Amino acid sequence: MIGWFRKALERMVHTAGPPFFVALAKKSKIDYQKEIGSGIEASVIMSPIQWIQRAFPEAPLILSRDAEDNEEPKKITDHEFVSLLEQPNDFYSGFDLWSATLYSYCTAGNAYWLKTTTANGRLLEIWYVPHWLIKPKWPQDGSEFISHYEYSPGQSATIKIDPFDVVHFRHGIDPRNTRLGLSPLHAALPEIFGDMEAAKWIAALLKNEGVPGVVVSPDSDQPLGDDEIKAAKKYLMEELRGERRGLPLVMGARTKVEQYGFDPRKMDLSVTRDVAEERCCAALGIPSAVVGFGTGMQQTKVGATMTELRKLAWLNGIIPLHRNFTHTLKRSVLPHFTDDEALWPEFDTDDVAALEDDVNKRAERIDRAVQGGWMRVDHGQAEMGFEPDESQQGYLRRLATVFVPANVVSERSDTSEDDADQTLEERSRQTTQARRDGQSKDAAAQRIGAEAERARPTQAQAAFSAGLEQQQDGLSDAMQRDLVSFFTKLGRDAADEAGPIVEGDFPKQRSKTNGKQISADSVLADRIMLAIAMDDQLPIFRQVYERHYLNVATANSQLMDEIFGLAVGLPDEVARAVVATGGRRAGLVDLTRQTREALFDVITEARAEGIGVDSLKRRIRDVVSAGPWRSADIRGKVIARTEIAFAQNMSTIERARFEQVDRFLVFDAQGAPGTSDSDCEFINGAIVSAIQAEELANSEHPNGTRNFSPMFEGQRFAQTR
Repeated sequence: MIGWFRKALERMVHTAGPPFFVALAKKSKIDYQKEIGSGIEASVIMSPIQWIQRAFPEAPLILSRDAEDNEEPKKITDHEFVSLLEQPNDFYSGFDLWSATLYSYCTAGNAYWLKTTTANGRLLEIWYVPHWLIKPKWPQDGSEFISHYEYSPGQSATIKIDPFDVVHFRHGIDPRNTRLGLSPLHAALPEIFGDMEAAKWIAALLKNEGVPGVVVSPDSDQPLGDDEIKAAKKYLMEELRGERRGLPLVMGARTKVEQYGFDPRKMDLSVTRDVAEERCCAALGIPSAVVGFGTGMQQTKVGATMTELRKLAWLNGIIPLHRNFTHTLKRSVLPHFTDDEALWPEFDTDDVAALEDDVNKRAERIDRAVQGGWMRVDHGQAEMGFEPDESQQGYLRRLATVFVPANVVSERSDTSEDDADQTLEERSRQTTQARRDGQSKDAAAQRIGAEAERARPTQAQAAFSAGLEQQQDGLSDAMQRDLVSFFTKLGRDAADEAGPIVEGDFPKQRSKTNGKQISADSVLADRIMLAIAMDDQLPIFRQVYERHYLNVATANSQLMDEIFGLAVGLPDEVARAVVATGGRRAGLVDLTRQTREALFDVITEARAEGIGVDSLKRRIRDVVSAGPWRSADIRGKVIARTEIAFAQNMSTIERARFEQVDRFLVFDAQGAPGTSDSDCEFINGAIVSAIQAEELANSEHPNGTRNFSPMFEGQRFAQTR
């Protein structure tokens, strides 16, 4: 298949375009390409090309090595390849070589170098060849795509050159001949021809003293002879041209002098010439204003600055040339010096003035990066050219955004949520029943409620309390997902690390538990704890808490703004306080102790049962994930519901403090029948301070419904006691 395709490809002659284009081309009797010639005489061509020739060397050619280990590519300037292209031969420099190459590339779409090599293939010199002196050739039977290049340095001499000794830069591929590149200016030939003709017409007009010719005739019926006409013409040309222009003219007979019926001012060629300038610059990717053409100056009057246009010229004009040339150099020149595939030719644009940021814009960009928290402060200092301050080796984090590692993926256990609901309800019923039986009391509720004033809620307070209840399920579900993901991963990590630790040391036969064995199991548990690096797990666990506490604070603040008509947004002071509370609450969960106890228990039980290593790993995964609960899902749900309720209360208290409010109305005993106790009913409707509200929040039992609504000044309350 490959051989057949290669042969078909080599037979692609493509010597002419498709019929539509051929027919279209025949409609014009002007051979624009012949009339324009090399284009060197056309200012509309050479002006943008000469700008490219001047700008191109600003980015020096170097070698770069592909990035390794996420490091910046290594730049190499001291290399034979670089040295040769800086001085390609003894007669002109690399600057001259590239200037000539750019001329051919931009006008013809093809540029050629000839290589001078030694017998062993060492490259000695590089020479530019005008594109009209060389062309690729191939056999008529299509057995080769390019068999050789035909070089015609003289009028009759023709030299065959091996393709290995030719560097051929192509501008894309010409569909009429796929062995050649396509001239970027070819489609603009009519406009170029028109501009050249307009220039010639104006030049000729000025040469004839800036006005068209005149008609001089005798103002009588008597005709003049040929000799008299020639003498009069000679006399007029001698008397009225050159330095004698403007002198008075005296004729010896009645004479009538008339101008042609033509006013050159009415023939405005500027529009035609503007079109040619625009088309040529567009074809080369250079804004015409950068070149200096008048047509492009209009862009600078509608918002585009010259700095922006120069940058655009580099991005659309110069850099694409770099890319094309480097690929050809990689294929045709670099192999003479090295076979290292990791090396690439590159034009180094780091010091190109047109691509440098404006100092103010650069400062703004870096400031946004530092303020956004994804660039270190000391790195920002270095980017702006300042000496980095070692004390600033850190990030600025907005409190509205908390970092969560990418590997903490939200997953959900297959465990039924009904189990978690039953667990929470069971614990709540047990607490409620114990309080009813006098076995347990909410001392804070009893003490604070005994002295508190009472009030019935306003409509706004009732709406705020109801809004908190409505938000709770969604916020709890989100936190549960992240907690289950964390606990599940912790269980997997423990199981993975336990495998090699217990392998060979864990007997398959049933064994009796004794003091020596308990000590050995304790050592195994400690080794697994060390392997899973609990010191690294705890910050991730804390970040989950902080993130969801912040989510609660944001939702709470939005609800309070909407209902009580406050300023929109979560104040940073409130966000900091709530996030800090979340971090402290995460620390109250003794995750290290729970994990170690789970490991020790499962190892001891598995040894007593005589199970194998694989079964032990599965059990470690499940038990460590579940912790004190039956599953990771139940564990996540219990914690999430408790923490979201607490976070809502603390967010309410902190936001009210920010608004200079220190009194709250307590809402409690709002659950279904049988879920409230006397303490909840007793504290419901009490007016408490911020400190008392915090104490009541901490004493709330699991799955409770206690929340608080701020009492703003100006609100009217119906006192009940």
